[in-house]
Amino acid sequence: MKSLLLLVFFCLACTCSNAQQPALSLSKQQMYADFDTLVGKIKTLSPQIAIKKDLCHYDALAAMSQLRKQIDTVSSDFAFYLLIRRVLNASQDEHTSYQDFYPDEMRRIESAFRMYLPVAYLNGSYIIREPFSAGNDTVYTGTVITKINGLPVDDYIRQHLADRYYSYDLARHKFYSAGFFKNLATLLQEDVTFTFQDTKGVAKTITLKTHARFNYLNHIHAAPDTTKIEYWPDQRALYIRLTAMDRQLIPYLYRELEKYRHPSLRPECIILDIRENGGGEDTVWQSLYARIIAKPVKLRLKIDDYSASRAIRKETNPLLSRYGLYTILDTTETLDPDTNSIRFDGKIIVLAEHIYSSAGSSMVVPNADPHDHIYGIGRKTGFFLGVGFSPLNFELPYSKMTYRIAPSLNVTGVKKLVDLMHDDNEIELPMTLQELIDLQAHPGNRFGKDFLILYDPFVRKALAL
Repeated sequence: MKSLLLLVFFCLACTCSNAQQPALSLSKQQMYADFDTLVGKIKTLSPQIAIKKDLCHYDALAAMSQLRKQIDTVSSDFAFYLLIRRVLNASQDEHTSYQDFYPDEMRRIESAFRMYLPVAYLNGSYIIREPFSAGNDTVYTGTVITKINGLPVDDYIRQHLADRYYSYDLARHKFYSAGFFKNLATLLQEDVTFTFQDTKGVAKTITLKTHARFNYLNHIHAAPDTTKIEYWPDQRALYIRLTAMDRQLIPYLYRELEKYRHPSLRPECIILDIRENGGGEDTVWQSLYARIIAKPVKLRLKIDDYSASRAIRKETNPLLSRYGLYTILDTTETLDPDTNSIRFDGKIIVLAEHIYSSAGSSMVVPNADPHDHIYGIGRKTGFFLGVGFSPLNFELPYSKMTYRIAPSLNVTGVKKLVDLMHDDNEIELPMTLQELIDLQAHPGNRFGKDFLILYDPFVRKALAL
């Protein structure tokens, strides 16, 4: 598993706030040089740019070219930072982003932003998933956001693609994000106006202050969400909740798993829940699987990028060769049981949602073979996912801003462009309005045993397999 340990990762108006800004230390010539250096690196290194132009009908380089025109309006170092951040956002690839560079002014602005809307993206619409009150107005679960600042939400997003990262809905051919309202534009605004339509079709327009919180109704989901392993005797299921790919969790996972060698506690299925896992180190999920599985798991892995110097050959797949890609890795990896594995040969069911990075790369195991006893239940992320080389880090020559670019693309088993997203699950579980209602009505943690067994659609689907 050596190369996987080295390679794995899973695939965010140039105006200023009213506060006094630092003096501009860069000349316009230096700003143009930094800007062109950044765009040149993205164009040269990121294979996603050209592919998204064809698959998503989105020309990131054209968007960056439009941003370049704003350099002449920049009047402070912070304003230039915001412009560079918008260029990185315009790539619409979360692994093309600023790195280890975060001005104090940005921290101040983000810490002052208090507005939060509990939103879910459901069937192409933006649904309120938790009721709240603002002034004399109350908005209930199931209400749809139809407009923001007077614009239909989809139009607003198209105008603000450089203000944050978005997922892509292939079925509806549009970018989306449940958090579309929190972006570089709204961070610098005093208030935002939303138009809502309730479940009876009644419209209501409400202006919310960005620096003030509002009240949630029945906001009682305060129980902590922690990594845990627990046995459910009635279901004969071992439930593993893994909240982060944190190396420090490995001893705990090993210690708890050891209990389930005993025949009296031997489960009929193992449910591995990595929903909302923030990522971390790939060694965590690799070690966990290795401590559970009974037989080796073989993983096909083919990776391309623009580098002829480290290529094993030029890409020959007609679909991919037109992008000038080179194959830099084409192999079969094997994840073996470790010597202390509990060698579980029953059903292993992996639950995934809202994940990328090292958390998402763990999905290569359930997705490796559709005919094995390891199943993946999940939802689309709308991102380009998969295994690849870690992003490369760079520094702009004059401003010294640091950033990263993902240079490679997982092309394993690709037959059509959409396959490059690697965003399919063995078992797709669409979100429903009833799920949001059940979650709101439950007086506790969504990852607590009672809710999981009785109402959670992921766990209920897993137990029914």
